[in-house]
Amino acid sequence: MAQLRCPGGLRPGQVGLLVLRRVIMGDIAVTAVDLAQRGFLAAEETSAGWIIRSLPVLNSARVGLLGYERSLLAGLTGQYQAAALPELMPVLGPALTGVRAGLVREAVGRGWIHRWSHRELTAAGERMAAELSGFERHLRDLKARDGESALATDLLPYALRYQLVSREHLPLARFTAAWAGAFADLPGWRPAAPERPEPGDRGMYSPPIAQGPFL
Repeated sequence: MAQLRCPGGLRPGQVGLLVLRRVIMGDIAVTAVDLAQRGFLAAEETSAGWIIRSLPVLNSARVGLLGYERSLLAGLTGQYQAAALPELMPVLGPALTGVRAGLVREAVGRGWIHRWSHRELTAAGERMAAELSGFERHLRDLKARDGESALATDLLPYALRYQLVSREHLPLARFTAAWAGAFADLPGWRPAAPERPEPGDRGMYSPPIAQGPFL
């Protein structure tokens, strides 16, 4: 069977914006996991909590980074060589706001969401969201057939975003929960009061991605 890939080459942090039509803290958490898997940073679980360390990489490796990924790396490693999540709280808030804005700009630039109404998908965005539904089904089928360990690959950040991995078994699943817990109360990141969904609108009401600890 061909290796499963996210449609359109979407990064894990971009998935939620197309499905929920907004950026939530879980999108930032899985972006950090993705960057760790790609060798840009390390997330280490210690008795005192999670420590984030920057890793030296060649400049050529940074060429493929998207703008919002660069913003997150700069926020995480700009002032610390290694830092515990709580230590990042005072300095990371503005950086995370910039990461969220960068995710939106990227989606606008790709033609997925409307420039002046970010909660509305374009026709291209609707097609991509439909493809993501199929991708989620494939992930669920893979887990059902081969178990949760089959998702502990480069698919892990996507599986985390769809909440298909239990935090008990994989350290990076615990990391995403710790990230959400550490930064969820930053100003501007608490979820807004639910609105009444339009008929047939998946929006931010589509389970399971809108549920769970990611906020």
